Amino acid sequence: AAVPSGASTGIYEALELRAVEHINKTIAPALVSKLAMQEFMILPVGASSFRIGAEVYHNLKDATNVGDEGGFAPNILENKEALELLKAGYTDQVVIGMDVAASEFYRFTASAGIQVVGDDLTVTNPKRAASEKSCNCLLLKVNQIGSVTESLQACKLAQSNGWGVMVSHRSGETEDTFIADLVVGLCTGQIKTGAPCRSERYNQILRIEEELGSKSFRNPLAK
Repeated sequence: AAVPSGASTGIYEALELRAVEHINKTIAPALVSKLAMQEFMILPVGASSFRIGAEVYHNLKDATNVGDEGGFAPNILENKEALELLKAGYTDQVVIGMDVAASEFYRFTASAGIQVVGDDLTVTNPKRAASEKSCNCLLLKVNQIGSVTESLQACKLAQSNGWGVMVSHRSGETEDTFIADLVVGLCTGQIKTGAPCRSERYNQILRIEEELGSKSFRNPLAK
């Protein structure tokens, strides 16, 4: 029930909402959006360069807010609306990645042709994740695992189970470019390092590509 917080019962009196029902039906809907996804990411799987990802990113220029990792944080309420924003005219070359933070998504690994990337699960207990087939790709965060040696071991464990490996930064970390060298050295073919405006790692990958020349990795799905 709505109970006046003081002696006055006037229309401007602040109300103290004591019942849990008010929290569930009044407060929560006003504060929490309907998005079930933490992040929507662009994966230019058919690209031969960074251009496609950058163009999709710039297609979102009307969004006003920018998140911690350089991604746009527009005021949207539904998942479908977020997916519509990511359209930029490419077909069969760009796919959408979603950070859903859902413990139930492991069921998809056996029934659907999608990549399910394990985050905290693979850091805390990678052997259990592999044995239970909870996911099919490792999100490799060096500063979360603890050391480069342990990161290499985790990568080998994942690959020995037929998993993919995605090298990743962590929110709030420095501009150090080491993970760009790591993703090339491990030949994982996947990196998660924020939006193009956070360009340090992308520039390092471009420098590596320039140095390697014809020996550099080429996306087999590029058109």
